[in-house]
Amino acid sequence: MAADDIERIRRGNDIVALISEQVDLKKSGQNYLARCPFHADRTPSLIVSPTKQLFHCFGCGVGGDLFTFFMRREGVSFPEAAERLAARAGIAFEKRGTRKPTAPSGEAERLYALNAAAAAHFQKNLQGPQGAEARAYLRARGVTDKTVHAFGIGYAPSKWDGLLREVGARFSSDMLLAAGLVAKKENAASGVRFYDRFRNRILFPIRSQSGEGVGFGGRALDDIPPKYLNTPETAIFSKGRHLFGLDRVTQPAPGGKGERGPLIVMEGYFDAVTAHQAGFTRTVATMGTALTSEQAALIRRLTDEAILVLDPDEAGVRASHRAAVLLLSQGVPTRIAALPTGEDPDLFIRRAGADAFSERLATAATPIDYFAARWADPLAPISKKVAVAETMFVLIRQMKTQMAQGDALQKWAAAAGLSESDLRAEFFRTHGKKATPIVRSTPRSLTASFPKDEVSILSGLLTGRLDPAALDGQLCPDDFTHPEVRKMIESFQHEGRWQRPDSAPHSDPAMGQADEKMQETQDAVASIRARRIDRESAALVAAIKRCEADGRRDEAASLQAQLVAIRRARRLVSAVHSSPMAAPHP
Repeated sequence: MAADDIERIRRGNDIVALISEQVDLKKSGQNYLARCPFHADRTPSLIVSPTKQLFHCFGCGVGGDLFTFFMRREGVSFPEAAERLAARAGIAFEKRGTRKPTAPSGEAERLYALNAAAAAHFQKNLQGPQGAEARAYLRARGVTDKTVHAFGIGYAPSKWDGLLREVGARFSSDMLLAAGLVAKKENAASGVRFYDRFRNRILFPIRSQSGEGVGFGGRALDDIPPKYLNTPETAIFSKGRHLFGLDRVTQPAPGGKGERGPLIVMEGYFDAVTAHQAGFTRTVATMGTALTSEQAALIRRLTDEAILVLDPDEAGVRASHRAAVLLLSQGVPTRIAALPTGEDPDLFIRRAGADAFSERLATAATPIDYFAARWADPLAPISKKVAVAETMFVLIRQMKTQMAQGDALQKWAAAAGLSESDLRAEFFRTHGKKATPIVRSTPRSLTASFPKDEVSILSGLLTGRLDPAALDGQLCPDDFTHPEVRKMIESFQHEGRWQRPDSAPHSDPAMGQADEKMQETQDAVASIRARRIDRESAALVAAIKRCEADGRRDEAASLQAQLVAIRRARRLVSAVHSSPMAAPHP
């Protein structure tokens, strides 16, 4: 077997995916850990490196690449392991000592050859007289001749049999049908008739990770739908298992070290082509559809971080959410770059330039921050807040540590105007886990997990040390974030006014607050008010970002003025609380 074949098989398989078929892998930094399947491993001692595509067990000493693992797991020789791993990746190769490949590989090899012939046919069409309109269209979209050549872009004219006549002279109609290059129509009068699938379209060749042509994506030059038409499912192509531009990303830079930088994930063919042309060569596209789990697994092999740059409309935002969920589930740290309303990546790069796009990538937000700026609405009805929170729970559950989940829940609660404790409790309830238990006890023994300032106010009310009327105009029950504290606090309000319920103890005239108790109450009120202002401030920041993203500058300016006023109030609250609270009375 040739060294090139071995390298193609190595690139076509992922050692993490291979090993995870047998053992459960857990993310640990940039690597994965598992219990070794080759000895009685009580604690995880097998480490798998997706970057180096190697494994090693610190318990029994076994290690190597994916060929080594497969040989030991299956008990087969290297040639058999290579052949089976090639079939697993859909890679054809010629066995030593024979001029003909095996049957499955032979079919794949013929399809690769057919797609190569079709690509050459389409490229010749583009450069010929009949490609004038297509060339003008590409120039209008800023695609240079160098880029056309680099991506092998071609053109299919408005003929029903152009490909059939030229490429069909070397390949059978059935083979063309198997490759998805032609379609067939049957009727009683004329029988079976084959015709070109791609007509009057600009053609983008789709290649596998190892460079073989597996299919095409065609952009219509007229108004006949669909605007984009892809090769259908074939023996070597499934849109959900490939990424456009993947072959160019995996090529090492000339003279470079091939460092793994962030991988930019876009949606459309022109998005990726324009990005590569502008110098963003670590860019792939999902070919106009939502990211799949198979594509996310491919991305995991190529990068330590993904940056999603999808369309900024609502459909694109939802697609970003689905993609972020899949990438985080694969252990790929993910950020999302925001674009102005109405501009996809192709249009933005052509209008604003590479430097502006670089700035968008540098300031790409975490998924929580990105969706908070678009979906979190503190003024929305609670039913909508719950629905959006449940959507975000799907994302947050993919985060690998409880600290990351906790930080995300805290940010979402602040942006959406929700109680953090309520949000956290609902998250764990729907997550199938138990939330931190709430201890029910008397005010004097409330646990340290309750907010100290809220407990201070509640204790003063329950013991009669604090007159409820003193809280009028300063606090409301919604300011109390702990659900148990808030539930008890609500009994001291009636029709929006603070008052002592009949069941609460009345204060004694002799129980006037000592100076230190009075100061403690004042500090507690200031602390709770500051926390409320912080939540309002975060909600305003999120609303301002939404307005700026949508181009609503006047509304954004109005909200900015509110934010300035709120921040001024925050500074005042942080200062010494000079207004004395009303003393309790009988």
